[in-house]
Amino acid sequence: MARINTNVPAIVAQTHLQRSQYSLQDSLERLSSGLRINRGADDPAGLIVSENLRSEISGVGQAVDNSMRASNVIATTEGALNEIAVLLSDIQELVVEAANSGALSDDEIRANQLQIDSAIDSITRIANTTTFAGRQLLNGSLDYILSGVDSSQLASVQVHQAQFGTNTYIPVDIEVTQSAQHGELRFLTSQIDNSITIEVAGNEGVATLSFLSNTTASAIMAAVNIVADSTGVTAELWSAANPNSGIVFRSNGFGSDQWVSVTALPGSGSFTVTDPDSRSVTRDWGQDAAASINGAQSIGRGLDLTLNTTTLDMVISLDPSVGTGRWTSPWSAGGRCSSWARRSTPTSRSASACRRWPLRGWATPTSGSSRRFRPAGSTR
Repeated sequence: MARINTNVPAIVAQTHLQRSQYSLQDSLERLSSGLRINRGADDPAGLIVSENLRSEISGVGQAVDNSMRASNVIATTEGALNEIAVLLSDIQELVVEAANSGALSDDEIRANQLQIDSAIDSITRIANTTTFAGRQLLNGSLDYILSGVDSSQLASVQVHQAQFGTNTYIPVDIEVTQSAQHGELRFLTSQIDNSITIEVAGNEGVATLSFLSNTTASAIMAAVNIVADSTGVTAELWSAANPNSGIVFRSNGFGSDQWVSVTALPGSGSFTVTDPDSRSVTRDWGQDAAASINGAQSIGRGLDLTLNTTTLDMVISLDPSVGTGRWTSPWSAGGRCSSWARRSTPTSRSASACRRWPLRGWATPTSGSSRRFRPAGSTR
């Protein structure tokens, strides 16, 4: 009896059928998934590229979602601030109206005060209740917390933005190279010899003052201070212990946009004033503070120093007594306890605290309020 042990055509047909089935399965898988590469066997190098692209697309998509959420936070905050702005405008209107005391009765003024109190309560309520996803937005809980600020050197410190990254603190190195100054003129004579009329001018306005011969410097000082609100210029004795030392005219504010002018009008006697460099002038301008913060030059306006970098955005207001000096202060985050030594010439002392963003440092004290400070390292 004949037996067929091998059917070559059948085996070949079976092999082609299996290949067709595999190809059909791959095609159906790609059609159903929409992807050309579904596993490493399809295209190992292509799979690596596609996974990287998929990861980047996922990250960009989440970044877009984060931006949309941030926009929602800003929109919520903006809506609350708009309401507060309207209330503040109403308060200003009521205050101006109440100032017209000659045309308003006491009852009307009291009614305006009640409206103002109600507006203030509304502002407080809006600040305390404006939230997004349970987070308070306007009650001050998102502000930076500073500790250890030496109020004798820094009048105020405002941190608008800080990028800590993976660091627990941002070291801040401040070097004041130029102190802020008033506009200043000096009349270093005990009295005037002739009758004169002088014009005193400043940022706020001009006043004309007349004095008889033999009027003392202290009497001139008193007359200038009476009209200080109108002129923006004040006067004080050159030496508080000596009324005959003369007087100093100063602008009320600090900075290069502050000035003082003292001029004897034509036809009157001589009234000679000098600037801090002993030059005979009739007008002097103030000087802006200058400092480098973390090696970057800050923008000075009067006593205010502004720094705006990718790492730190802050405004520092110097105390008027600060001269040229240097101090260091790191802000740290995390709420852990820190201790430091805060040095103040000529003694040193230590302190410790457990707060976020502790501040530490040292400063050079002023060497006199009547001296114009020069950049560090210069000669007098």
